[in-house]
Amino acid sequence: MKHCKVTLFADDTAIFFSDKDLATTQNRLEQDLDNINGWLWENKLTLNTKKTKWMLVGSRPRLAANNDDISLSVSGDIVERVEVYKYLGVLMDQSLQWKQHIDMICSKVSKRLGMLSRVRRYLSKETTTLLYNALVMSLFDYCSEVWSNCDGKSLNRLQKLQNRAARIILQAAPRSHVSDLMISLGWRTLSDRFTFNKAKLVYRCLNGLAPAYLLQNFEYNKEIHDHNTRSRQNLHIKAHNTSAYARSFAHSGARIWNGLNTEVRHSDSLTIFKSRYWTASSN
Repeated sequence: MKHCKVTLFADDTAIFFSDKDLATTQNRLEQDLDNINGWLWENKLTLNTKKTKWMLVGSRPRLAANNDDISLSVSGDIVERVEVYKYLGVLMDQSLQWKQHIDMICSKVSKRLGMLSRVRRYLSKETTTLLYNALVMSLFDYCSEVWSNCDGKSLNRLQKLQNRAARIILQAAPRSHVSDLMISLGWRTLSDRFTFNKAKLVYRCLNGLAPAYLLQNFEYNKEIHDHNTRSRQNLHIKAHNTSAYARSFAHSGARIWNGLNTEVRHSDSLTIFKSRYWTASSN
């Protein structure tokens, strides 16, 4: 690969290239696609162009302005362009708004809550809670560090489903006040949980418990400058001029981390970090 970044997971390969000029983007991608195709051919393998897709990612105004200005081909075969693609279980859309992914989560969660509601009378509260954590909370948590930067309307849809789950587990009336139910179950709102998931991943990055490429998103202020300020131990917040970057894990994760107290940050293990995080957030 001469130009693109590559990510590999099992038999899935994704390549990325970023540039303000679409012609350059097209040229670089096609060069590296040809390089990949050549390597496969030399090793008696073939690139399945029918399963190969590409997506142009950007803000909605820029996508609208450049909708028909680029196409990709490899060995004479046109590569299909998609606006939404499921990658490692996450539905990515070209403007990174995550609407389709939220729709998918809501559909799956709603069906599983329906199942829980039907069998609740036969189960104890503890067993129902275990099933909820296994079948539903896992859907909320999966890759939330990536997609939980969605808009407030989408987060509200998810929160309503958690509220419904609380009423099912506690066999409460449909219009019962959810705050008391959440306290009874010891639950946090999904927004709080998503913030915690990001903080937990930042801790793992900074302590060698996550893939190295994630650590590249973070550096301390003390690595940027030698000024003896109180923020030397904070993560550096990079300047940006797009809302997409402001919503990214690199940016929001650093801001969340900088908001934690010193005791939480300096936890000796992930288990201790989790405990101290929730203790601090309760005060």
